Amino acid sequence: YCHQLINAVDVWRTVANIAGLSDSDIDDVIATAYPGESHPIDGLSFLAQIEDPSAVGARELAFSEFFPNGSPPPLTYQHPRTVRDRIYKYIRKVSYPLEQLYNVVDDPEETDDLLLHASLTREEEEAFCRLQNEMSALSGGQGCAGTKLRAGPTKKP
Repeated sequence: YCHQLINAVDVWRTVANIAGLSDSDIDDVIATAYPGESHPIDGLSFLAQIEDPSAVGARELAFSEFFPNGSPPPLTYQHPRTVRDRIYKYIRKVSYPLEQLYNVVDDPEETDDLLLHASLTREEEEAFCRLQNEMSALSGGQGCAGTKLRAGPTKKP
């Protein structure tokens, strides 16, 4: 059973590797299809993790967005977004506003929002700031202020 961070964009590169294409072959195909752009698709193969589930994956973070009812992204980018590492998952719901933090190893069902606790451990605080800063770098917004910020109801996106 593989506990690695994998994004949907990783599937095509993995399938291409299974079909016998090397990463350099894949990069050549991409360069031909998208001339003048450098790696427009950032997929990472997880073939090594299929072959050996204990192998450490290449991806340190995974980013996702939620578009209600299959709608396209709104121009205001107010839809919920998540960024996670192998232990923690940070959710930002800009339109509510709401932030949530879960330890997905200890709480895989995401029932215990750590931001509702009176305080965070040093490890939780560091994860919160790191993930909040990653979210801000990816999608704009305020980075970590160095303290536990607002909390709200624990609804999942």
